[in-house]
Amino acid sequence: MEILVVEDDESIRNLIVSQLQDAGFEVSTAGDGVEGLAAVLDRRPDAVILDINMPRMDGFTVLERLKKDPETSHLPVLMLSAQSSPEDIRRAVQL
Repeated sequence: MEILVVEDDESIRNLIVSQLQDAGFEVSTAGDGVEGLAAVLDRRPDAVILDINMPRMDGFTVLERLKKDPETSHLPVLMLSAQSSPEDIRRAVQL
Protein backbone atom coordinates (compact mmCIF):
# COMPACT_ATOMS: atom_id res chain seq x y z
CA MET A 1 0.00 0.00 0.00
CA GLU A 2 1.38 3.41 -0.99
CA ILE A 3 0.63 6.55 0.98
CA LEU A 4 1.38 10.02 -0.37
CA VAL A 5 2.39 12.55 2.29
CA VAL A 6 1.78 16.17 1.22
CA GLU A 7 3.38 18.44 3.82
CA ASP A 8 5.39 21.64 3.36
CA ASP A 9 7.26 21.40 6.68
CA GLU A 10 10.21 19.11 6.01
CA SER A 11 10.67 18.00 9.63
CA ILE A 12 7.01 17.03 9.98
CA ARG A 13 7.05 15.34 6.58
CA ASN A 14 10.15 13.33 7.53
CA LEU A 15 8.61 12.27 10.84
CA ILE A 16 5.42 11.05 9.14
CA VAL A 17 7.38 9.23 6.45
CA SER A 18 9.58 7.52 9.03
CA GLN A 19 6.61 6.33 11.07
CA LEU A 20 4.76 5.04 8.00
CA GLN A 21 7.81 3.24 6.63
CA ASP A 22 8.43 1.65 10.02
CA ALA A 23 4.85 0.36 9.87
CA GLY A 24 5.57 -1.23 6.48
CA PHE A 25 3.96 1.27 4.11
CA GLU A 26 5.45 2.46 0.84
CA VAL A 27 5.59 6.25 1.04
CA SER A 28 5.95 9.04 -1.49
CA THR A 29 6.06 12.75 -0.70
CA ALA A 30 5.24 16.20 -2.02
CA GLY A 31 6.24 19.56 -0.54
CA ASP A 32 3.13 21.56 -1.38
CA GLY A 33 -0.37 21.28 -2.81
CA VAL A 34 0.62 21.74 -6.45
CA GLU A 35 3.21 18.97 -6.19
CA GLY A 36 0.77 16.84 -4.22
CA LEU A 37 -1.99 17.06 -6.79
CA ALA A 38 0.46 16.17 -9.56
CA ALA A 39 1.82 13.26 -7.51
CA VAL A 40 -1.66 11.84 -6.96
CA LEU A 41 -2.33 11.88 -10.68
CA ASP A 42 1.10 10.44 -11.51
CA ARG A 43 1.59 7.84 -8.77
CA ARG A 44 -2.02 6.86 -7.96
CA PRO A 45 -1.40 6.23 -4.24
CA ASP A 46 -3.81 4.22 -2.11
CA ALA A 47 -4.24 7.07 0.39
CA VAL A 48 -3.10 10.65 1.01
CA ILE A 49 -2.04 12.47 4.16
CA LEU A 50 -2.60 16.13 3.34
CA ASP A 51 -1.60 19.26 5.25
CA ILE A 52 -4.18 22.05 5.21
CA ASN A 53 -1.89 25.10 5.34
CA MET A 54 0.62 25.04 2.47
CA PRO A 55 2.05 27.49 -0.04
CA ARG A 56 0.91 27.66 -3.69
CA MET A 57 -2.21 25.51 -3.11
CA ASP A 58 -3.74 24.72 0.27
CA GLY A 59 -4.99 21.31 1.31
CA PHE A 60 -8.65 22.28 0.96
CA THR A 61 -8.13 23.14 -2.70
CA VAL A 62 -6.27 19.88 -3.31
CA LEU A 63 -9.02 17.91 -1.58
CA GLU A 64 -11.73 19.69 -3.52
CA ARG A 65 -10.02 18.90 -6.83
CA LEU A 66 -9.47 15.27 -5.86
CA LYS A 67 -13.11 14.79 -4.90
CA LYS A 68 -14.40 16.42 -8.11
CA ASP A 69 -12.35 14.09 -10.34
CA PRO A 70 -14.06 10.70 -10.86
CA GLU A 71 -10.65 9.01 -11.04
CA THR A 72 -9.60 10.25 -7.58
CA SER A 73 -12.90 10.87 -5.78
CA HIS A 74 -12.68 7.52 -3.97
CA LEU A 75 -9.21 8.20 -2.58
CA PRO A 76 -9.02 8.23 1.25
CA VAL A 77 -7.54 11.51 2.52
CA LEU A 78 -6.41 12.33 6.05
CA MET A 79 -6.16 16.08 6.65
CA LEU A 80 -3.50 17.52 8.98
CA SER A 81 -3.20 20.96 10.50
CA ALA A 82 -1.35 22.53 13.37
CA GLN A 83 -4.08 25.16 13.71
CA SER A 84 -7.30 23.28 13.10
CA SER A 85 -10.41 25.16 14.07
CA PRO A 86 -13.91 23.68 14.24
CA GLU A 87 -14.58 25.48 10.95
CA ASP A 88 -11.58 23.77 9.31
CA ILE A 89 -12.78 20.38 10.52
CA ARG A 90 -16.30 20.98 9.19
CA ARG A 91 -14.95 22.15 5.85
CA ALA A 92 -12.69 19.11 5.46
CA VAL A 93 -15.52 16.70 6.31
CA GLN A 94 -17.88 18.44 3.88
CA LEU A 95 -15.34 18.15 1.07
